[in-house]
Amino acid sequence: MRQVVEALRLTFDQGRSQREIARALGASQSTISEYRSRFAASGLPWPLPAELDEAALAARLYPPTPHALVPRPEPDWGWVHTERKRPGMTLQQFWIEYKAKEPTGHRYGENSGAHQSATKDHGCRERLPARQGLDALCEVAGLLQHGVGNCCEISP
Repeated sequence: MRQVVEALRLTFDQGRSQREIARALGASQSTISEYRSRFAASGLPWPLPAELDEAALAARLYPPTPHALVPRPEPDWGWVHTERKRPGMTLQQFWIEYKAKEPTGHRYGENSGAHQSATKDHGCRERLPARQGLDALCEVAGLLQHGVGNCCEISP
């Protein structure tokens, strides 16, 4: 917030151009433009009121977006984690099914992040040492493939 206030001070008190402010603060011109437009949209006066602290200023300049206020239905992460062990099931496949049932639900990136945080206590798979060019270990749809040359042995 200090950088925002400094950009506004340079704008209103010193009458500096966007390019000069960007150079002085080490920010891009588009960032300074965004600061200015957010300040204009907030309706705050300049100079800023003394009782306005950084948290209140941030709340006025960066209000929550309307879609962030709407609660979205969460998948049952325990069930997803259990079903994920089935051969051929991926997080993307679950997301496709979830979006078919819940069109207003989370986007894919939000979904996978929530899955990672919901299942982080399950531990992670140990990475095995591989001999260069001979062994490969990868997770494909819940299966581990240990391969040597063209011969693959798949174990759940």
